[in-house]
Amino acid sequence: MKIQDALKEADAWRDKYIELTKRLAEAGTEMGLSLKAGELLRQGKFDEAGKLLDQAINSEEDDLDRLAADQYSRGVLYGLQFQPDKSLEHLEKAFRYRPDDLSYGHDYAFMLQHENRFTEAEEVYEEVIRRLRLTDRDSPGKHDERIAAALSNLGATCHSLRQYEKAEEALSEASQIYSRLAERDPKTYAGGLAMVQTNLGNLYADTARYELSEKAFHEVVDVYRKLAAENPASYRGIYGGALIGLAYSYMNRGDFSDARPLLEESLAIMRSLQRGRGPGEGLARVLGDLGDAYMELRPLPDAEPALQESLGIWRELAAADPQAYSPSLYRMLIDLGELYQQMGRYGDADRALAEALTGCRPREKLDPRVYRPILASTLEHIGQLRTLEGNFDAAEKALQESLALRQQLALEPPPHYKISLGCTYEELGDIYIQRSQLERATSLYETSISILREIRGPEAALVRGRYALGLNKLAGLYIASKRWSEARPLSVEADGIYKELTSLPGGPSDYGVEVTVNLAQLAHSDVGLGRASDAKEDSQKAITSARQIKPTDLGYKPDLLVAILLDQMAVLIAANEDASKICALANEAASLASNTSALDTAKKIASTTCHR
Repeated sequence: MKIQDALKEADAWRDKYIELTKRLAEAGTEMGLSLKAGELLRQGKFDEAGKLLDQAINSEEDDLDRLAADQYSRGVLYGLQFQPDKSLEHLEKAFRYRPDDLSYGHDYAFMLQHENRFTEAEEVYEEVIRRLRLTDRDSPGKHDERIAAALSNLGATCHSLRQYEKAEEALSEASQIYSRLAERDPKTYAGGLAMVQTNLGNLYADTARYELSEKAFHEVVDVYRKLAAENPASYRGIYGGALIGLAYSYMNRGDFSDARPLLEESLAIMRSLQRGRGPGEGLARVLGDLGDAYMELRPLPDAEPALQESLGIWRELAAADPQAYSPSLYRMLIDLGELYQQMGRYGDADRALAEALTGCRPREKLDPRVYRPILASTLEHIGQLRTLEGNFDAAEKALQESLALRQQLALEPPPHYKISLGCTYEELGDIYIQRSQLERATSLYETSISILREIRGPEAALVRGRYALGLNKLAGLYIASKRWSEARPLSVEADGIYKELTSLPGGPSDYGVEVTVNLAQLAHSDVGLGRASDAKEDSQKAITSARQIKPTDLGYKPDLLVAILLDQMAVLIAANEDASKICALANEAASLASNTSALDTAKKIASTTCHR
């Protein structure tokens, strides 16, 4: 569930409370127990009100209208008490007894949607929409708002089921209806239109149509900013959620610096809204998003408090409603595990990931649609952690299990499952590199490249950097086995991708190490193919790139420049470079070397080349 949905539900709780007290107050005198229940509800005595409704239900078995009304009221009351299972039981009965009362059906579907029972919710929403359209034939336009609301929720439900075309069809129709209504009465219908645009923005983001997503969220933010200024009590929280959506659109294109102030503004709003009523889902989500942004921007110590606070809230919510909130709890544990890996706190990472694994594994059998991706991600992170610890057997076991799950997921439409599959093949290849099983590693890298190369459309933008790294790694293996003619095209392709990525406005700038290694490998391929002139040129580019590497670049190591200098001196010697140039490089390496082996090698090359 997206944060905007969560915030809208917080306001919906208040609306449902008001609606239920009104409904019970308007009950006829023949429904005396219901009237008394309404009085108790207004006094905040929810349990006592529920008992009276139970008595009413037990005494109305022959009057289906009254029985359906009280079943509905009981279901809503259980919902207000955050008891979704009991709420669903009564809402289902109300809808079954009187399916023509479409408020029963809509609220039943909404509760199913909230509880992640999306297939059932889809069926009920479709039935509600079908009946609304039939009713609308007699008075066209009368039920436009209710049809649009149901279509919007149906679209969000189909999105959760990964039925993207059906989701877009429903949301587009809802947007058209709300647009017509908003033209006549902007004040009444602007909020409904903005909510549909929010659902469309989320859909565009998850289908890698980032420009459309960003445009949608800019519109949503503008609408809710105005509504929040006019009515802070109703719209300030939803405005905070809209800021999250816009921040996501920035982060999807790698712009974390612009996303950060939006997240911080949203966090301030969430905290102010939660004062006096305890933390909720909206606060948990924005804290998690802010922590992720800090991780990308590299102030890692800033990320931990945000993620830990978010985790604590998810624990509390999942304890009260496991079906709705356990997935978010496990995703947050994975995020914390990743953070601790980056900070070198492997013990903390292990504990977070072990908890996620213990919770996910049994649930994946019961609900694979929700938990299989989470379990696969957990196992992938465990594999990465075991690799960092040098436990390659355990790493291989975890990654093989993750691979098997992702092979199943990749059979489904969303392209990001294929991306994850390709990345898992690459990570398994890394394990075999560590074991010096180069043929097996080569095969895995080749499979990874073939999968990632087939990613098309906007989704391909997500994988460009990872694809270039895979090309880089495979080229290195080809060079090791003297397959120069196969290695060189891979390095040339990777070089083009790195140039593209680093030239994008606001694009990533921390590819220095990968660019340098790729150029160094290109120079080796040049020598192997007898292209001495190209070898000298590419070698000089690699050395220049190595001198520009920053400590913040991915894969940075203090002695990397020395290693590149020593490596490329061998290339230049093979390419018959002028001895004076090699001498200068040897002296530079000797002056920078911090370990005896590198220093001895640099001095040996200097003694050979500097006196020719």
